[in-house]
Amino acid sequence: MLLLTDNSSAVDAIVQSSRASGIAEGGVESDVLRLRYVEKLAEAQVHAGDRVIASGIDGVFPKGTLIGVVHKVNPTAPGLFQYIEIKPSADLQRLENVLIIIPQKTESAQSGPAAPRS
Repeated sequence: MLLLTDNSSAVDAIVQSSRASGIAEGGVESDVLRLRYVEKLAEAQVHAGDRVIASGIDGVFPKGTLIGVVHKVNPTAPGLFQYIEIKPSADLQRLENVLIIIPQKTESAQSGPAAPRS
């Protein structure tokens, strides 16, 4: 099991209001995620309080799963991308129960080699 805030964690994400896309990554601080690779474009505006959801593209988290809420934005940070921090939607320091999502196998992956037909 890997928490979203782990520095090895990365989830393809979308800002719900502007549809700006990026990668939500864990980091050094255990209670904050970074939304990386969001370009500095007018159509990719991100504001504090915006909801960040899973895009579903990575195949790990179902599309629309709430990741967290934008906590801090610096659209003028050096480089090509905005600096965005996300507060996770759950208090990951106080977890008592977890839900493990196991992806469904496709029919071709479930069946082994084809049996000979007579």
